[in-house]
Amino acid sequence: MCVRNSLVYDLTDIEFALVEVPEHSYYFEAEIVTSSEKAHTAEVELLKTCKDMGLKTFTDETFFAYIETLNEESNSIFEYKDYQPGYFRDKKYLKP
Repeated sequence: MCVRNSLVYDLTDIEFALVEVPEHSYYFEAEIVTSSEKAHTAEVELLKTCKDMGLKTFTDETFFAYIETLNEESNSIFEYKDYQPGYFRDKKYLKP
């Protein structure tokens, strides 16, 4: 289970999301809707646009390392057996 606060923007055909992990870190996501046949072209466009904007992107290794860090420091496990009404409302970072 994780809490994220996002602001989403469109830049031409790219959707950018600025994401806050409350009391932990920030990152961005960039996405293009495309077909599997055009996936490589879309990836090249995304990487070029991010570079032109001065944004640093994850490698596969740094991405999975960041996910592991989030799992250790910020995310938690949701066990349905522990669910009671108000469970999510009472979590620390959730906004009403």
